[in-house]
Amino acid sequence: MEDGESYIEAASRELKEELGLDMKTEQFEFHQVIENFYENKGVPIHEINFIFKTNVEKDISFYLEHGIRRKLIWLPITELHTLKIMPNIVIDAILGKTTNYVVSFN
Repeated sequence: MEDGESYIEAASRELKEELGLDMKTEQFEFHQVIENFYENKGVPIHEINFIFKTNVEKDISFYLEHGIRRKLIWLPITELHTLKIMPNIVIDAILGKTTNYVVSFN
């Protein structure tokens, strides 16, 4: 999130920057929050994942990651478990199998 930006404004901005989608904040339905603590190369990390529901009607075949164009693949939601998504509790959250969680990998 950028200074002065709400979490839903951040979601809208990120979709524009990474996928080229122009989505208004009212197109997002809040779904869940997951708080996660972990270490990366010995550095403690604290992240908060906001999960939203929305409909995307544009066919998108790539996304940008740090300015690098990456291929984007779409799968049926029933195949979500075949992906490596971290923290893995996000999969359960997307599928509606959880409520709000605090996750720690210490």
